[in-house]
Amino acid sequence: MSTETDVLHTALKDFKRSVEITRDVRFQANLRLAARQRNSSYLISLLSLFVIALSLLPNIIALQSYQSQILLACSVVLSAFIIFTSLIDGSQNFYHQGELLHQCARKVATVHHELKNIDLENDYDNAKKRLTELQEQYRQALDECPINHENVDFIKEQSYKPHHFPNNFAKNHWIKLGQIQLKKFQAFVMAHLWMGLHLIALIGVCLIVYRFVLLGSSPIPTLPCPPAP
Repeated sequence: MSTETDVLHTALKDFKRSVEITRDVRFQANLRLAARQRNSSYLISLLSLFVIALSLLPNIIALQSYQSQILLACSVVLSAFIIFTSLIDGSQNFYHQGELLHQCARKVATVHHELKNIDLENDYDNAKKRLTELQEQYRQALDECPINHENVDFIKEQSYKPHHFPNNFAKNHWIKLGQIQLKKFQAFVMAHLWMGLHLIALIGVCLIVYRFVLLGSSPIPTLPCPPAP
């Protein structure tokens, strides 16, 4: 019986670890997708403001023909990014995906809570039965969720709870600390990588407008007021 108890204890420990990781990863995925939806709205607003600003420049400074063409091209580029981002947000619906992952995480959290109540030492048969029931409940929670988390969420979990992943980190304290910080940085970059092209386009447009339009331009001269009769 002692051997069977040890086997069940190991199975319970491994299952509890898997459930906790899944719970945390899916909660983090919900937060990441909510931030993606929010940041996408901010980015679209920022690009729209830049397009409006570019369209107002001919009313402020005197432009040559080629400068007007440059402004038009920059406006088209930014408008294309606005349309592209809006279409992605509309088709993916990141907020809805996050809600589905949040619901799944709550179900998994219930399983994790029930696992803590299993008394393996005093009631072996009941503990084995409860473990089987919770494993089935855990499987159903995953099957009912039509989407899955991404690698960035798993990497972030590794950086916050490295004790669950002893094989992924060095035993030396300082090396392990460096690996943890590296994974946090990797997770941050992966979560915001989608903004890369937008920022490159925005910075490129700013440099082009400054170099070829603003630099050396003069304001539109104002007409003198007619003398009073």
